[in-house]
Amino acid sequence: MAYADQRVNPYSLRLRVGAVIIGLATGPFRVQTPSWPEDTKRRIDLAERWCESAASPAVHKKTLIPVSSPIHKPGAE
Repeated sequence: MAYADQRVNPYSLRLRVGAVIIGLATGPFRVQTPSWPEDTKRRIDLAERWCESAASPAVHKKTLIPVSSPIHKPGAE
């Protein structure tokens, strides 16, 4: 169990994380990166995984935060 799951309601936290990611999903379009459609789709998929994980607290963290995702690379956007 993650540390945050011990301090806050995991269902609520995961839904909120999904909502934040959705809010960031338009970033690639706004800055007109060449691959903005794919980058936006990846962010939407990530948000969906976070929201789906709210129903199942036993989710491995690597399925929620892919380290190869451009939204997690320093200087990306």
